[in-house]
Amino acid sequence: MGRLGGRGQTISYYLRLQNDAPYPDALRLHTRASANGFRVTYRSIGDDVTAPVVDGSFTTATLAPGESILVTATVQVTCRAAVGSHFVGRAKARGVAVTAEATP
Repeated sequence: MGRLGGRGQTISYYLRLQNDAPYPDALRLHTRASANGFRVTYRSIGDDVTAPVVDGSFTTATLAPGESILVTATVQVTCRAAVGSHFVGRAKARGVAVTAEATP
């Protein structure tokens, strides 16, 4: 799932959170913050949700079975990113991990 991006570029990942339970439920998303040389932001329904995603308090509205919501993770490769370095983000939603990697 890794994608390359040079300094000054941004790479977007789309995280679809879907309720696979047979009953209505809200989902919580928790993932890491920015790292040296990489700036990461998270958006959902047009809103910046970076702070709650990083501190683990981001919760979706109650989703019907099969309903989903999209969260966009945007990784900006800053001018401080060392050549050959990479950012690996792991998102957790109810124990399911998603890994995204960006390399300058």
